[in-house]
Amino acid sequence: MRPPQVPVMPFVVLALVLWPGALAPRNLKRLAFAIWLSGGLVLCSFGLMRLNEARAGGVGVWLALGLGLAAGCAKSVLILVATSRRNIARLDALSGPMRPIRVYDGRSWAVIGVMTGVAAALNLGWIPLSLVARGGVNIAIGTALVLSSFTYVSHG
Repeated sequence: MRPPQVPVMPFVVLALVLWPGALAPRNLKRLAFAIWLSGGLVLCSFGLMRLNEARAGGVGVWLALGLGLAAGCAKSVLILVATSRRNIARLDALSGPMRPIRVYDGRSWAVIGVMTGVAAALNLGWIPLSLVARGGVNIAIGTALVLSSFTYVSHG
């Protein structure tokens, strides 16, 4: 039996809200990179755990992995890189240090909230999908986040 998996993102948001200081725009970009990358790595690890649990599924596991990676690459290139670039431009336009919660704008926080909710529903079993499908979806979202996070590094 696997241990319960608690969504981490709400705790990250709480830490950013309670953080007493302010960060320069360059450090906000570093923080944005770290959050985006770590979220993607967590989701990829959840996906791999699900696929490992379902490894008796044979070809379906490999198909889910391949489709998840392909969908994640496409989502990264078509959607999340543009989102990262918009956030980088917003951070570059800041005149001075800001509270860490300002690392993303309201729209990005909403997207993060939806993705966190979907990931939690998948990982806690609230959405009735097979382990293979849940693993594939986690791989897709995680891959998209990991790949698009490097936009912050190349524009930092």
